[in-house]
Amino acid sequence: MRRSASDATARLWRVDLTGGHAQALTNDLWYLGDPVYAPDGSRIAFDYAPTQSAWTRLATVNAAGSAITDVYVPAQERVDAWMGSWTADSQ
Repeated sequence: MRRSASDATARLWRVDLTGGHAQALTNDLWYLGDPVYAPDGSRIAFDYAPTQSAWTRLATVNAAGSAITDVYVPAQERVDAWMGSWTADSQ
């Protein structure tokens, strides 16, 4: 994860440890945090906000770098969601 020096945005990156190649998995997202790989290594879950004034939600991105999928969006105001952990079966 790389944070912006000017605001509260960050971008999630995957780095190839053998060659050092870096690939951005997301665009800049507000309050991006708590990235956790699924046990099977297929996805990364994290929390973020779609706008600066929104509450955070949970999302996943394919570890190879596909579109973000929201998996939990708080239905009420004043609720932030934070990524905790995956189940053993990558749920």
